[in-house]
Amino acid sequence: MSVELIKIDDNTLKGIITDIGSDEISWIDPDTEYEYRAKLVVVKREQDPLYKDKDWLHEKYVVEGLPCSAIGNMFGLSPMTIYKWLKKHDIPTRPRGRWGKQ
Repeated sequence: MSVELIKIDDNTLKGIITDIGSDEISWIDPDTEYEYRAKLVVVKREQDPLYKDKDWLHEKYVVEGLPCSAIGNMFGLSPMTIYKWLKKHDIPTRPRGRWGKQ
């Protein structure tokens, strides 16, 4: 593995890893000749939650007929949060509450 490091100040190094073949890197500070070692940790970026996806939300709310409260419960969210995402995606909403079921 090759690493190109640029010393910005005594506490900051900026580096470019050009060849990843291991989960550990090491380098020597040319000023102090100290050797440093670090483990690389790759963090996978989580995808947006499903309730933010227009197609998924349309399927659950319009096609399956789930109320905002049921969709919100899937994610630990309030019905109003789901309602706002429906409006954001221009998905037609039903009247809110029990009055809409009459």
